[in-house]
Amino acid sequence: MEPGNQHQPRRHLSRTGRYILNNRERSPLWVWILVVVATVLVTALIAAGATAVGVFTIYKPESMYLQVTTAHLGRLVYSPYDGVIRDIAVSIELFTSNGNTKANVSFSSLDLALGFHGTTLADLKAMPFNVTPEHVVPLHYLVHSAGARLDAAGRRAMQEEINAGLVRLDLDGKARMTLKVGVFPTREFWTRISCPIYLAVPDGNARPVDPRICRSWSP
Repeated sequence: MEPGNQHQPRRHLSRTGRYILNNRERSPLWVWILVVVATVLVTALIAAGATAVGVFTIYKPESMYLQVTTAHLGRLVYSPYDGVIRDIAVSIELFTSNGNTKANVSFSSLDLALGFHGTTLADLKAMPFNVTPEHVVPLHYLVHSAGARLDAAGRRAMQEEINAGLVRLDLDGKARMTLKVGVFPTREFWTRISCPIYLAVPDGNARPVDPRICRSWSP
């Protein structure tokens, strides 16, 4: 055997005149196992992605939302000397809506904060609850806060707004929605809200809430 051919695979001439390689070096079993596992994982990822796209396309998260409808200022006691809100009472009306015809939605981790000019006055929360298809669930909050101290900018804003007879409060926060559609797997979405609420002083009536602004959205 020539030195240059000692590692070459053997070739046999078939009856048809074609050469057939006889290479006894085959891939180990573990290589084929890895190929099969990788194929299964890729197929599962593609299926999961298709499911997610189907859920987003057919049952759009934006049809499930949280919306502020109205509010009322029951009491406001403010001390301009030290910038402390001695006492404030506000009622806020909201509702959650599920506009889908088949999807059941549960709201959980509902975390809202009512504030004035960057100072948090109260945290609003709710126990997990469900909204059936094509239904709404009203939420009613009676907010009471005392002792919140405003910074310099907040003091100026409060005094100006009291003098103008209209105080602005901000309701900000988010809620987690869990969607279950028939055989589709459970999907989770976040919906966020940022709503300015204008309250007259001293009668406490609120300006009409803009539904385009005071409705939550899903990023």
